[in-house]
Amino acid sequence: MKNTYFKGMVDEKEAANLLGDLISINSVNPLQDTSARGEKEIALYIRDYLKNIGVKSILQPVLDERPNVIGILDGKTRGKNFVLEAHMDTVKVDNMMIEPFSPRIEEGKIFGRGACDDKGSLASMLLALKLLKKENVPLKGDVYLAAVVDEENKYRGVSHLLNQKFKFDAGIVGEPTNLDILIAHRGCLRWRITTKGVSVHSSEPERGKNAIYFMNDVIFAIREKLIPLCREKSHPLVGSPSLSVNIIQGGTQVNIVPDTCFIEIDRRMIPGEKDEDILQEVDALLDELRKDDVSLKVEREAPFLTSPPMQIKEDEKIVQALFGSAKDIAETQPKIRGGRFDSDAGKFVARRIPTPVFGPGDIAQAHSGNEWVKIKEVVQAAEIIARTIVTYQVESFLEQKF
Repeated sequence: MKNTYFKGMVDEKEAANLLGDLISINSVNPLQDTSARGEKEIALYIRDYLKNIGVKSILQPVLDERPNVIGILDGKTRGKNFVLEAHMDTVKVDNMMIEPFSPRIEEGKIFGRGACDDKGSLASMLLALKLLKKENVPLKGDVYLAAVVDEENKYRGVSHLLNQKFKFDAGIVGEPTNLDILIAHRGCLRWRITTKGVSVHSSEPERGKNAIYFMNDVIFAIREKLIPLCREKSHPLVGSPSLSVNIIQGGTQVNIVPDTCFIEIDRRMIPGEKDEDILQEVDALLDELRKDDVSLKVEREAPFLTSPPMQIKEDEKIVQALFGSAKDIAETQPKIRGGRFDSDAGKFVARRIPTPVFGPGDIAQAHSGNEWVKIKEVVQAAEIIARTIVTYQVESFLEQKF
């Protein structure tokens, strides 16, 4: 083994080429855009990349033509197993002001859909594996790369991964954090509310019951009562929860009074909040509205997505190993902090697998019309990840031994 410090050992041009290749592959989540091709093509690219650097891999079927990719570096002893997890899918490109799949480099930044969320992290993890393999690092436990599908929709890639027989003791979930270490973030709960009316010809609207008008009353009550409830709660690392109505749909055509209207709600949860408590608040509000207007027919559907909030302790071995590596390698001073977005880390932590969130890029760039990431951060993230794995495994091994 030549060096386990790793600083300055990842080539910036190589990082840019790898990330450019990943960006150029359209991996838009097909459930956000039905014309999209999904993750199969990028999964095959990652499989071939791993093969070329001497890392064995498997394609793990999850959804139709949408597999996870699992790379495996075998450890030399029965030490702690480590997982690097990042998602392959991106959001759609409708709002892009740049060519989404034609990566462009300018002033040290690389532009394109997924550059920041989440292909920058994915590239860093691939480069970290290459570094460990090239330097012939005697790993104490197994190291896994999990490139997963469907993070931008229903998290079915990570859920499938965690239902398999892999044993992970700790890991890193890749998301844009500006090379800070996130030990807490909010979760997400999403559901639909539907109002029912009576459809009639629009020339005599008084004969019907307009479901959109009913929904207007529901939305007003949400703004007046549920959103203020969110502001009353707070968490020291992630702030307050939030609630927003982000989709509304009602009616079939302009000359028919609509008999149905629905909204979809996004509720961000802070650590300590539970799904059932949030839904009880919603149900109590709807019961109150029904009492005030007996003609109101409104129903809440079961959540179509639930993703738990995450929090791990600052003194976790993985957190300290990652923070120490980042302090020594990153050009900026890294922080241990919380984040307001959601990630796959919540699913790992729910299984008692400590996984801080870490990666190159700024969350403000995620899903943006001009998405980019600094190539230098991708390089530094790769070196930090490689060093973190070695540090964590060595310290854990020594603790087990003595």
